[in-house]
Amino acid sequence: MHSWCRRWTSNRACNGSSSRPLAALVLALGVASCGGGGASLPAAGASSATAQFTIVVPPAQASPARRRPRFVASSARSVAIAANGRAAVVADLAAAAPGCTSAVDGLHCTVLVAAPVGSVSFAVTLYDQPQGGGNVLARAMQTVQIVAGQTNVVGIVLDGVVASIALALAATPLQGAPRTFPLTVSARDADGNVVIGDPFDAPIVVSDADPTGATKLALNGGAAAGSVTVQSPADAVTIAYGGGPANATISATSAGIAPANAGSIVLRPKTPNTIDWTTFGFDRQRTSANPSESAITTATVGQLKKLWSYALPAPYTNTQPLVATNVVRADGTYGDIVYVGDEHGNLSAVDAATGTRVWSKSLGSAVTNCPDMPDDTYGITSTPAIDRATNRIYAIDGSAALWAFDLGTGAVSAGWPASGLTIYGNPLTNHTWSGLLLGAGGATVYLPSASYCDFGTYYGTFNAIDTASHTITTFQLVPNQAQAYGNGVWSWGGASIDPDSGNLFAGLGNSFPETAQWSDSVIELTPTLTFVADDVPTVFAGGDVDIGATPVAYDDGGRCIAVGRKDGAFFAFDRTNLAGGPTATVNPGGTIVTPVYGAATHELYLAPQGHVTALAIQPGCTLANAWSVPLATSRAAVPALAGGVVYAAAATTLYAYDATSGALLWSSGSSIGGTIVAAPMIANGRVYATSWDGHLTAFGLP
Repeated sequence: MHSWCRRWTSNRACNGSSSRPLAALVLALGVASCGGGGASLPAAGASSATAQFTIVVPPAQASPARRRPRFVASSARSVAIAANGRAAVVADLAAAAPGCTSAVDGLHCTVLVAAPVGSVSFAVTLYDQPQGGGNVLARAMQTVQIVAGQTNVVGIVLDGVVASIALALAATPLQGAPRTFPLTVSARDADGNVVIGDPFDAPIVVSDADPTGATKLALNGGAAAGSVTVQSPADAVTIAYGGGPANATISATSAGIAPANAGSIVLRPKTPNTIDWTTFGFDRQRTSANPSESAITTATVGQLKKLWSYALPAPYTNTQPLVATNVVRADGTYGDIVYVGDEHGNLSAVDAATGTRVWSKSLGSAVTNCPDMPDDTYGITSTPAIDRATNRIYAIDGSAALWAFDLGTGAVSAGWPASGLTIYGNPLTNHTWSGLLLGAGGATVYLPSASYCDFGTYYGTFNAIDTASHTITTFQLVPNQAQAYGNGVWSWGGASIDPDSGNLFAGLGNSFPETAQWSDSVIELTPTLTFVADDVPTVFAGGDVDIGATPVAYDDGGRCIAVGRKDGAFFAFDRTNLAGGPTATVNPGGTIVTPVYGAATHELYLAPQGHVTALAIQPGCTLANAWSVPLATSRAAVPALAGGVVYAAAATTLYAYDATSGALLWSSGSSIGGTIVAAPMIANGRVYATSWDGHLTAFGLP
């Protein structure tokens, strides 16, 4: 194959003082009076003469991907030159070697080779190690007419020896949008230099294995085909994409290239989906509502079918599934990925289209005496959080280590502690139940702590982790630890963020004794965890009355938050005046209630024990009953809303209700094999649910 191929002519005096192109190999045939390294010169008048070669080795570049040597590779370290098949003259290309001098444009080396007068064939070979060792980088075979008694200047062509082929997509198409775009075919030598120049000695065959037929190849604007033959780096290969689903494997091979060094790339178009569900409750206000869902609606939800069920590494998952669309994976393809954690400390990334494993991480867990989990083991209870700007997913495990992983590969994110970041001490006492929460711009991860079953002496905290410096700021939820303990945050959502001020709102459990400061209260903190206000709703009732749910922030009838208490009481507040107490108090029955906010219907949806209830939002952050339907469940569920449909779980069944009327529209029947504890997730025409039998299940339309 040819590389660095450029013909040129230069007259060169014997002292080498004439100008010459950068990174050039100069072949000059001269008389015996010229000096330089190489073979001994023949006596004047003999039937042989001397061929003089001048090689300019360019300076090395920092990145192998940017090396594009025009004539000689910067990694060349020696040259072998043979005339008419005779023994080769081998010369090193180094600053200290005979005949070599350094200049701004590179290393200039002169080599002399004895040659007969007349037609002579010279074989020139470049190596990347001294004395003709290492890899062959380039070859040339040139026939020259040697004329005695004069300087002969000839052109020469060097052919790069190709060791591998690389393919690169100039773009990734969007599914449903036909287009044509380039495919870069790069031949590289053994040192990673890009081979450029004249036609290849051995053509490169580029093939497209696409069973869907959605993609075709074309050469230099010609007809679309399944394969094309590339003769030169000047040849242009394009991919024609028809717009449909595709899973094309494009490969490039050439004679003499080992299969491991042949080029291969997978083309999977980006999905048209643009909606990510990146945190518990969809957004930082924890509304649990996806306003962009248009495929699954009240008109279509009855057609939902089970698409796949993925077996997680371990049972008992309490995290809400998350999805990130069009993630670049390790093989370079794009795809939608669903993320789930389980109570044995595993974080799983699953292909949303196929239900197959993308990557999985086994992290820390803690074995306790708390039977809230059937095997007393706690791992990733907290729903992780996704930051698309940095391509990260954050997760905290049962050993109190906070992790940051690449969304597509599962590798620990660059700059993040390789073994995770320890957030609080003694994970056998403290635990995070609540979903992680990202602050503005992803600069901060917020996470609270509580304990297991209220066992032991623990002190609830609220923590802010700087994602750049990895520093931890902790707000103690028990101000006087000499007199009390407890005050943990137990809700699945933990805290919500005020869309206007950026302040955080969280509900606290009780302290021991229960009359201590902030016990059973709704608390407000600044983004830097400075106390703002709190309120213990209604008259303190005594006993175990945790604010066990997540305060949901919404702007509707005022700047409000709504939250449920463990005894079944449900409250709304003006969040600009939290200390002023509740603006509405209702008791829908059941226990801990985290609501869903419906912006289109101006209602809050609750799924406490025994029913699903809608509350109409009224001015002044007040509430009124709208509708209620029975839901046969022994535990409170966290519902979700999308496309005008409210989803709520009871035991092993997921139900879908009309958000306006409460009419039952669909149920999952017997397709889920375990108890559903975590809230479902709805995005891009799919419904995802996890269950305690260790499965993630996806439902979609036919």
